[in-house]
Amino acid sequence: MNSSKRVTIVGVLLALTLTACGHPPTAEEQLAVSLAEFTEQADLEYQHTFVDLNHDGVEDALVLLAGTDWCGSGGCTLLVLKGQMLGQAAERPSFEVISRSTVTRTPIRVGKSESEGWRHLIVHSDGSEKLLPFDGNRYPPNPSMQSSATAEQLDGANILLP
Repeated sequence: MNSSKRVTIVGVLLALTLTACGHPPTAEEQLAVSLAEFTEQADLEYQHTFVDLNHDGVEDALVLLAGTDWCGSGGCTLLVLKGQMLGQAAERPSFEVISRSTVTRTPIRVGKSESEGWRHLIVHSDGSEKLLPFDGNRYPPNPSMQSSATAEQLDGANILLP
């Protein structure tokens, strides 16, 4: 699933209120909270999708930020957030930003290959499709400096954010 969202302080407060009332927030609500905390912005535009990148059974989040604070002539900022489930019954999603890449454009794909246990990403940057391998800590911060994806890598990849 992918979509565009504008996070507002009302959405963040709703997620916090639901948690306080005993209703666990949805993944989308918790993602909005995590993004507001990370960016320190109450009003944020972005596209996102959920996908399990590291085969742990929990969906991670890919977020392409929008707006003048996060985009320039070369593209926008892509965040990768590691998903985890919290609570005694693992009922509440939580997201932690583990990677930030600039100069990124859509389409954003997930490849079939992987490195360090995380699936490769393929993003459009600097006029071509760039392969982003995980290095054990993060994805590359500047996709334009990476190698272009091969035709085989592109054929086997799934578009997550068109």
